Order: sequence, then structure tokens, then C-alpha cells
Amino acid sequence: MKRGGIQTRIYIKLSRSRIFWGIAVARRPGLMHYTAIAFFLGVAVGLALLQVPPEQRAPVLDWMKALGDVFVRLMRIVIPLMIFFTISASVAYMRDLVKLRRILITTLVVFYSLAFTAVVIGTVAMLVIKPGVRVPLEIPGVSVPKPVSGMDLFLSLFRRTSPTS
Repeated sequence: MKRGGIQTRIYIKLSRSRIFWGIAVARRPGLMHYTAIAFFLGVAVGLALLQVPPEQRAPVLDWMKALGDVFVRLMRIVIPLMIFFTISASVAYMRDLVKLRRILITTLVVFYSLAFTAVVIGTVAMLVIKPGVRVPLEIPGVSVPKPVSGMDLFLSLFRRTSPTS
């Protein structure tokens, strides 16, 4: 039944010998809806900025880049902490050690198999695509430095770290 643009449903709830007639209103939009809206707004803003001349959009892009950098840095801080505390809390509340061992072994197997898969995919992509093959590596006006021997490199560590008088 539609009522005022909101999806409604009439239901009967039996509650300890009383019959309750009610109207259930559709839930508010969830995180998925807000994510989709933000995605399409971002696409619209990006397409709108393409229509603006480059000299006028540069300040806006600098401002948006700063916001994006702050967001990414915050995510790099928050997400590992969330993962750590979620795992710590679930381990702390787990009473069955056999189940805990099974979960930890499964977690390690999944982690290492995904890491191995990522390394294999990256290596195959590197061998197939061969990035940087057509990029000229010679920079005009810059000379190639003389190769350093292993002993000179080892001794330079002490020269740089020891104070001079």
C-alpha cells in the first residue's frame, strides 16, 4: 500500500493475548544508499569541473585534493585500529580454545593465500605489461654517478653517524 510516497505495510502483531494493528513504515536509507548517492554526486562534480577552464578549476581541485588527502590519512589511522580492536574483542570474549585455534589458523591461511595470490598477480602483470619499457631514462644535463663499492658504503655508515670534532 502506498501512502504519501512512503512504502507502508499494515501488519498484525500478536503480543500476549492482545492483537496489535500497526503500520510499518519503510526503513530510512542505509549506508548503501548514502554511498551510492555520494558516488553519483562525485561523478557529477567531476563532470561539471571538466567544463570549467583549467585556470579556474585549479584552486577547487587543490582544495578537493587536500580534503581527499586528509580523508585517506584518517582512514589509514582508523581502519587498522578498528580491525585490531574488533579482533581483540572477539578473541577476548571467546571461551572455547579449540574454536579460537581453528579461527586463528583459518585467518592465517586466508591471509597468506591472499598475499601469495596478490604477489603472483602482480608478478604476472609486471611480466606481461612490462611497465617503463618505452620510458626514456636519460635526463639531459645529469651525469651518472660513479658506482660505490660495498666497503665504501659500509664505511660511509660510520662516517655519517659518528660526530666530527
